[in-house]
Amino acid sequence: MAKRRIGIMDIIVGQPLPWNVFGEDGKLLLRAGETVASESSKTRLVSEGLYTEINYSSDAEEVYFNPKNEPSVVRILNRANYLLRKSLPVLAAFPDVSAKMREFAEMVYTAVELDSDVAVACIFLNQKPGGPYNFRHNTDTAIVASLVARSMGISREDIITGIAAALTANLGMLDYQEHLDKKQGPLTQEEKDHLRTHPEHSVEMLKSFGVTDEAWLAAVLNHHENEDGSGYPNGKKGDEIPVFAKLIGLADRYCARVTSSRKLALPSAALKDIFLSKNKEIDSKLAPYFIKEIGLYPPGSFVRLKNYEIGLVYKNGVKPGCPEVFLVLTAHGMPQNGRIMRKTISPEYAITESVHKEIAGSNLAMQRFWGVLAAF
Repeated sequence: MAKRRIGIMDIIVGQPLPWNVFGEDGKLLLRAGETVASESSKTRLVSEGLYTEINYSSDAEEVYFNPKNEPSVVRILNRANYLLRKSLPVLAAFPDVSAKMREFAEMVYTAVELDSDVAVACIFLNQKPGGPYNFRHNTDTAIVASLVARSMGISREDIITGIAAALTANLGMLDYQEHLDKKQGPLTQEEKDHLRTHPEHSVEMLKSFGVTDEAWLAAVLNHHENEDGSGYPNGKKGDEIPVFAKLIGLADRYCARVTSSRKLALPSAALKDIFLSKNKEIDSKLAPYFIKEIGLYPPGSFVRLKNYEIGLVYKNGVKPGCPEVFLVLTAHGMPQNGRIMRKTISPEYAITESVHKEIAGSNLAMQRFWGVLAAF
């Protein structure tokens, strides 16, 4: 067991504490499972120099370890994933579900604002700490949807509502989602029916939990509707579909393709499939924003260069399709342990193709490349 100071991001008002809390004198102040009732109480407790004891062999290491209490996108998103995993199955137990989900949405928004490159890279490199697919996928979708919405100039308040919708869009198939991700072969008719009705079930559940925000509910209900009317559950088309429903649907498709064990695709292939093969289903007005923010080679993905080196995409470059990358394998396939940058706008380091993570090797801790913003 080791001591760790508690920071402002470690306590969520109304959420049961995952550990005991001690004062500077070592006195036990709060037990695991107790809650902090208000923001003012949280601020006071944090200012008093409280600490907890962490057993680093436990799940808490991934979620809460923060030795210097420095801001980290990875820590914030891991915490959001952890709390979603604990909270979504028991949402009915919370007295104010809207407020609780907006808290989680604020965490995702904060992470994206802190560093959007690291937030996107988490989709590709931070999967194990993210927990089971059915929870992690919701957060991944929220990251992508909020990033594109921000680029479109959508207000902060509306983005928070949209993130809350993304986090709860699959509430009606929470248990089923993990099953479908692991499913081999074509879906049965029963599985297809479950898929087609889950937006309505999600809305019914949210309403029963007291959620009344019409924009939130509309985004959840319509996130699988398509521009050409071929979607579900009601076959809406074009302007009948709210913008944030379109964003969630687009982000959902993309994240499912690049992270699902069932149909894993390279980011470049996923993007081309969505905007070329499925172009009639997608609102073409969203394409420029999505391509600008995510691109063919998003942060956290891997590429082969013209000189046969393998690089990890660090951030978008000054020219679309020419990101800055860190070298991870030399042209001879040897691991590169330093931080050698390649600017792919240079002809000698031009990207020839996307490659799967497995080709790049194992020494890929995010903090090595992005520093404290990617620290656990």
